[in-house]
Amino acid sequence: MTKKNQELWIQISSGQGPEECALAVRKVFDNLSKAVVNSGLSLEILDSTSGRKPRTYESLLLNLSGIKADEFIRPWLGTIQWICESPYRPGYKRKNWFVSVRILPAVSVDLVEVNAEDIQWKAVKASGPGGQHVNTTDSAVQALHRPTGIQVTASEARSQHSNKKRAVEKIKAILSAQMQGARDEHVQKQWLLHKELERGNPVKIFVGKEFRER
Repeated sequence: MTKKNQELWIQISSGQGPEECALAVRKVFDNLSKAVVNSGLSLEILDSTSGRKPRTYESLLLNLSGIKADEFIRPWLGTIQWICESPYRPGYKRKNWFVSVRILPAVSVDLVEVNAEDIQWKAVKASGPGGQHVNTTDSAVQALHRPTGIQVTASEARSQHSNKKRAVEKIKAILSAQMQGARDEHVQKQWLLHKELERGNPVKIFVGKEFRER
């Protein structure tokens, strides 16, 4: 029996928390990236909202694809707790920082229109992080959606035509996720309203600056 390839949109969010939570978002992503290595899965950033400090994110929209992607991400879904002294505020009493990881509901990309004349193309050479298998020839493409500034790279296929098609799908996915985010705002508000309850039941706990899992 052929196993079905899955494609999931994963959101990691600081829930409007302080800079330390935005750093925790990046650390969670770094750990997911390491865990993906040799798993046969592919993980890439589709969209991001940068934090106020360098190399931090208020939120990340990820594409996780491959066989049994849902099984891989399941242990991460929920609230992640990081116990650590603030790296930004010496002597600060608070030591607990929280982020959320969730699967975004699928939104049909067919509902989003992207005009070909709005896309600026560029041939690039790409290589994947963590030993992921990607095409490294000039058939890889970079697409800039001029109206929104969304920029994506597609390098999965060996033909430039297929990679261009994939790039358009990624742009549509980001636009769809943004649409979903607007419609799903009440879910985020609900998470914020009940953050104390959820923070009392983290699915994973990490400790220290080295972000070691407890």
